[in-house]
Amino acid sequence: MPANATIEQLSTVHLDGQVERRALTGGVLSALSQGCQFVLQLAYNIVLARLLGPREFGLYGMVMAIAAFMNMFKDAGLSTVTIQKESITQAQVSNLFWINLGVGGFATLLMVCAAPAIGWFYRQPEVTPIAVACAACFLLEGLATQHIAVLNRQMRFAAVSAVEIAATAGGLAVGMILAIAGAGYWSLVAALLSTSAIRVAAAWTLSPWRPSLPTTRTGTRPLVHFGVDLTLSGVLFSIARGTDLVLIGRSLGTEAVGLYSRASALLERPMERLLAPIYQVIVPALSRLQDAPDRYRKTYLQIFGAVAIAGFFLAGVSVPLARPLVTVVLGRRWEAAAPIFAAMGLAALFAPLSAATSWLYLSQGRGRALLRTSVITALTMTSAFALGIYWGTTGVALAYALWGVCVDLPVTFYIGGSKGPVTTADLWAAATRRTPVFAATFAATWLVASLPILSVPLLRVLAAGIVGLLTAATVVWASPSQRRSIVQFVRMVRTMSQAPAK
Repeated sequence: MPANATIEQLSTVHLDGQVERRALTGGVLSALSQGCQFVLQLAYNIVLARLLGPREFGLYGMVMAIAAFMNMFKDAGLSTVTIQKESITQAQVSNLFWINLGVGGFATLLMVCAAPAIGWFYRQPEVTPIAVACAACFLLEGLATQHIAVLNRQMRFAAVSAVEIAATAGGLAVGMILAIAGAGYWSLVAALLSTSAIRVAAAWTLSPWRPSLPTTRTGTRPLVHFGVDLTLSGVLFSIARGTDLVLIGRSLGTEAVGLYSRASALLERPMERLLAPIYQVIVPALSRLQDAPDRYRKTYLQIFGAVAIAGFFLAGVSVPLARPLVTVVLGRRWEAAAPIFAAMGLAALFAPLSAATSWLYLSQGRGRALLRTSVITALTMTSAFALGIYWGTTGVALAYALWGVCVDLPVTFYIGGSKGPVTTADLWAAATRRTPVFAATFAATWLVASLPILSVPLLRVLAAGIVGLLTAATVVWASPSQRRSIVQFVRMVRTMSQAPAK
């Protein structure tokens, strides 16, 4: 491809429904992909929680907490640049690829050099070789970042879904086989490395794009500046978000990290699977609707409302079902993780909404606003964790949930809605209108879960979960505005998914 050729995509924004059709068709495909990945990971967690103990997960979790500090380096914010820009050339994307690869290589080298210090910090010598092995993921992810970004830009969501399903299935299969063979915590490391390696192979296979050699005077610098803002924002958030595991690992030991990390994953994985398919399609779609503010606002608020309902429902069932859910998914020897999961369940009240608000920054190219938000949230989140550690792992989880509702949402809504078609008032109105979903779901789930007749954990989860779901659906349907929003959203998905992409 010539250096000045544009990467094929919907470069001209036709306001005839083409963008929405492709976006929502992609949403259906991506949602199915995330559903498959969730089932795979659930099976993986069920098996490994019975093969490995809190100590093995704790050692791995200690390394992942440090790796989170450098997690954004594998992307450097440059995949969003490729997706968000209205027009981008082969030379520019190629330069971004080489930057991604260089930054990923640097992060790998830095992690390897820091491995002995990480082991010393935690007072766990086994952590050092784990850190060295996991460091390779940064380099591997750098090889795939731009290929996946190009597929997203072209709205080839079926290919993106195939990449992620292949990577998830292959990596988890390797992890389970090694765990069954008695590899201990190395099975977790192998799953991580295999997932990254398969993602690279699948991305290069399904994407016909290939990088050119680096060139100068291609207009890459402004793109990198935007990427730097995103990277700094991501690094700040990752540092703050990983502080909980670092504090727990240093103060309370490996088993506490294992319990906390599994409780967190039990909540965060469903939220990730909820948000990932939406993020994958909404940012490219909104980026191409910036010249149509009314349609931008309508499209975003419909998605935001659906995210709020899903998050409030998740919080409403997670808190009262904490103990039986932990027992069913992880097994009885993990029951000590139940109060952590219950406290963490409240995070579903804010985390999906906060993540959805960040899509405003990304689709509007507001990297500096995102950085300002990240500075405020990182400082306050770290302070919350430092305070919560005095009450142990449950105190840290509860501090995170309270911080999110009392600090993160007000800050994110204020800055996110300060510019663009979607205002702060829009965000608060869309969120508060959905709060009855949480209240009703929580009450109904708690009442059913408290019935003495439901003594078997699996029956309790199924019965209370179904009642909670029916209650949430009733509340949504009883509200004309929420019912209209959901009906319009479902109708859009059905129409767009059936229409052929042009």
